[in-house]
Amino acid sequence: MAKVFANANGAAERHVDTQAAIRRENRSLSRRARRNLAAANTTSRFTAEGYFPADIDTTEEGVEAFTILHAPNAMALEFGHSPSGFFAGKDVKSSAPAHILTKAAFGSAK
Repeated sequence: MAKVFANANGAAERHVDTQAAIRRENRSLSRRARRNLAAANTTSRFTAEGYFPADIDTTEEGVEAFTILHAPNAMALEFGHSPSGFFAGKDVKSSAPAHILTKAAFGSAK
């Protein structure tokens, strides 16, 4: 039977090679997410040309790394939503999910 020391996990996560691999993967994921976000910007809006109020941000703190979707309603952009506000109760199609982060996490840029 194998024995794992209690501090082995902490030592592994603090190792310089582990931290470099985590940062490398997070940067790769954020690049895919930015491509997915650019591809999702295909609808016309009543705003300035090319304006899409969403962006991808990354943060790396210690052994943690995050890729974040910033948008007015990021959950609706990622997972879709039913018509609301002015369009609530009207015969309009629900917004389709874009799965920007989900596709990026699974390695798909489409």
